[in-house]
Formats: sequence, C-alpha cells, structure tokens
Amino acid sequence: MSFILGFIAFLVLEIMFSIWVYTADHDGPSLFFSWLVISAFLFVACMVAADYAEKYFEKRKLATMEPAERERYLENKAKDEERKSKELNERLHAHQYGTINRALLCPHCQSKGFVRMTQTVRVTKNRVNSVAGKAIGLGTNSESQVTQLHCDKCSMTWDA
Repeated sequence: MSFILGFIAFLVLEIMFSIWVYTADHDGPSLFFSWLVISAFLFVACMVAADYAEKYFEKRKLATMEPAERERYLENKAKDEERKSKELNERLHAHQYGTINRALLCPHCQSKGFVRMTQTVRVTKNRVNSVAGKAIGLGTNSESQVTQLHCDKCSMTWDA
C-alpha cells in the first residue's frame, strides 16, 4: 500500500516539476541531467515518506486498540506475513526447480514427496585437440535436454 501511495505522490510531483522544467528558458544536456537527478531524488523521497506514513498510521491504530485486540491483530498480521513468505518461497522454488513429483524418491536422503523435477537444456563445449584448431580457437557446442531433479529436504540437485 505504501508503494502505491508513494508512486502516486511521485507522479504528482513529477508532473509539476516537468511543467516547471518545460516552461523554463533553459535547454540542453545540463537541464536533462538535472531533471533526471531530481526525478530520481523525488522518487526515493516519495517512497521513504510513504513508508514512514504507513508505519506512523500503523502505530496510531495500535495505540487505540485494547491490549487483547492488539495482541490478536499482531498475531494475525504475523501469520499473514508468514503465509505470504511461504507462498513466495514455493513460487520461487517452483520456478527454479519445477513442481514436486510425489512419486520420486531422493537417492541422497531416501525421502519421498520432496523431489522437484524440471526439463533443462545443457550446453557442453568441446575444444578441438589439433594444433591448428587450438590456435584459432575452434570448438563445438552441443545442446542436450536433461531432467533436473532437486530435493527440498536435503537441498541436493542432480541430473537424470
């Protein structure tokens, strides 16, 4: 939420600043560089201010709550953040290592139901062993489709 508010504030200030720059009598690279630096500064300042405002209003909200209600609110917030973190981790693992195949057994830790499987392309580079080939840097590249496996329990990755 703070990012959205900060971005809206940045856009408003950026529009006002751009109008001022285009109505000024200057032009050239120095004006563009100044505009670029000030725009970057405005963006960072708006993001910091929005984050500060979000924390300030959160503190005010917590101050008005009863102790039991505050404790429930903070517990729910912590659970929600933990759930979001787990979902993000799952998406990152699924993107990097593929989906879990419950039928596969990890050969390293002997656990079942933790192995992820994905298809990847491996490129192997071979150099030519002749004197002339080495002198001009000849070589061959070959691509092969391999199945990459990863165990979430023991964090081992291997190819099949």
